Amino acid sequence: GEAAKPDIWEHWDQFTSDAKNLNDQAAQLVAAAKGDQDFTHLGAQFQQINKACGTCHDSFREKD
Repeated sequence: GEAAKPDIWEHWDQFTSDAKNLNDQAAQLVAAAKGDQDFTHLGAQFQQINKACGTCHDSFREKD
């Protein structure tokens, strides 16, 4: 399985900032989905979520 690196505790501010960014991006995706149904915009917002996940995973996730 995958686990968090101990670095989370050493870089807690970065970790919480990354988590907040993911939350913000997810909220924007929900808003876009409820809005004008512009799939181009939805796709772009989904890319932002992907980027937000990757930022945290690159920094803090242990690889098998």
